[in-house]
Amino acid sequence: ESHDTGYLARSLQARLDQWKRENFVAKAAPLEVRLAIGAIEGVPQAALPAFRSSMDRILKLSNISVIDTPAEAKLLINAAVTLDQPKNGARAAKILAALVDAQTQQVKHSSELKTTLSEPVDEEQWRALGEAAAYRVGGPLG
Repeated sequence: ESHDTGYLARSLQARLDQWKRENFVAKAAPLEVRLAIGAIEGVPQAALPAFRSSMDRILKLSNISVIDTPAEAKLLINAAVTLDQPKNGARAAKILAALVDAQTQQVKHSSELKTTLSEPVDEEQWRALGEAAAYRVGGPLG
């Protein structure tokens, strides 16, 4: 009763603002890195567009921008896929994905994933392998 409504409103607002600053700290914007998809090995020429587009899609969904010109990139994502010989209608597959400094070719991060594919390996499986390669490097980029 000793304070007017305006004073109480300002006091309450100041307290709410302080609480928000202490509990809801804004995250800094991510650094912009000029990133491009680099060398992809072990993927048949016919499956390469599906593999690359799925990598690009996953990176974009992860809010990681990808440029189309590797020559202008600071980092490259290189991927290598190795398939074992078919056995009982399946193939073991290994994906190695690496973040590489575009100038020095120094590997900044690499990750490997092993999986099994059904035989014959179709376009959808190549897309899934491309997604896996992007996920393997997306975490460290984020």
